[in-house]
Amino acid sequence: MLKTVFQAGEYDILEANWMLSGGKTFDVRSQIENIIVYEDIYKPFTTATIIMIDTFDLPGEIGRFSRDLFKIKIRTPGLPDNTHMNFVFFIDSIDRRHMRRDRLQSYCLNLVQKEYVESLHKTISKTFSGTGDGIVEKIVKDYLLTDLPLITESSTKQIKYTSNFWSPIKNIEYCKQHSINGKQVPLYFFFNCREGFKFVSLDKLINQKPYQTFYGSDFMSLKNEQEGSPAFGESRREPNKDWQVVQETLWEKHFTYTNMHQASAFKSDLTTHDLLTKKYKVVRWQGDKDPRTRLNPRLGYVEDVYATAGATRITASKYYDSHDMADVTNTKFIQKYQTELAEILQYKVQIDVLGRTDYTVGQRVKLDMNRPIHIDKTGMDIRDYLLSGDYLITAISHQFGAAGHVATIELSKESTIAVRLPQ
Repeated sequence: MLKTVFQAGEYDILEANWMLSGGKTFDVRSQIENIIVYEDIYKPFTTATIIMIDTFDLPGEIGRFSRDLFKIKIRTPGLPDNTHMNFVFFIDSIDRRHMRRDRLQSYCLNLVQKEYVESLHKTISKTFSGTGDGIVEKIVKDYLLTDLPLITESSTKQIKYTSNFWSPIKNIEYCKQHSINGKQVPLYFFFNCREGFKFVSLDKLINQKPYQTFYGSDFMSLKNEQEGSPAFGESRREPNKDWQVVQETLWEKHFTYTNMHQASAFKSDLTTHDLLTKKYKVVRWQGDKDPRTRLNPRLGYVEDVYATAGATRITASKYYDSHDMADVTNTKFIQKYQTELAEILQYKVQIDVLGRTDYTVGQRVKLDMNRPIHIDKTGMDIRDYLLSGDYLITAISHQFGAAGHVATIELSKESTIAVRLPQ
């Protein structure tokens, strides 16, 4: 049965167990002051930081350093069970330990998903062949030893390579760079989210339905007596609307022309050397000619930028599978890969909102913001067409404390909703 939520930012810590490698478990829910859970679409594992207020001296009770685990389960009241945060972390370090007063100390537990340790301890020396998603499935199953679900998107590209004592994550990185989906989108991500591990393309993420719409102002977040308040004249907050209100906004990056140019986003010349035929070939690529689906209708840069930009130079070798002589390199789409990666990295916005445990990396969301200008009575359009639009959640920091649950979300996009001409 779902618990009623009275205000946005509520949360419940259902479990917080410090599990020693010898089997003993401590329930430390009453000793937690603050929890921060961090997710990043460009990193394979979720991390966390917990500030402990300790009157039992658990580090001294344990008496040594070991392979201890920390299990945590947090929920937003009113949301389904499959949206709960449910992690088993490895305790990577303890730091910032100090006495607050007599017999009361605080310290910081730095946590990382337990699958990280499996990757840290293993090196792989073997040859892999097949599609990128198939190889990733094998690596996750055989080397990360996880019980979390793995969601993959099929790749149409056959690859073959030798892992020269690479870690499991380095092998997955290679598969990311050499995979392309059925719509010819080559940019793949491997990350952990509320659904488990995902190995999916940018195209897959872009074609999701928007999960939430965030607004840059407090819009109708009070319920009045006509909308069901308990007594005449009384008002109360409406959680479903409060969750959508942006508390703070930071324009981390609008654009960086130099970085885009150096990353081969605008225009590039690829010189390939075919190891079989001993021939060289030069291929020109221009970023605005890419017909793929985008988050928003228009390119972030105007067409003149692509036309006038100088071409950066890329070199690569082509080699083949010895069985059927198929090209197993990414030379046919490396230019497109670099353009798409540079575009999604170039424009970022950071927002603070009241948190929910169902917010996670990889989701598509909308942002609706007004321009910070004087408003008159003419009904002028004050929407911020540069900032508003569809985004992907590329990083999120969930902060659980005495003041409630606040989420700091990094939003990224590679396009704009419209071109607004001066009036």
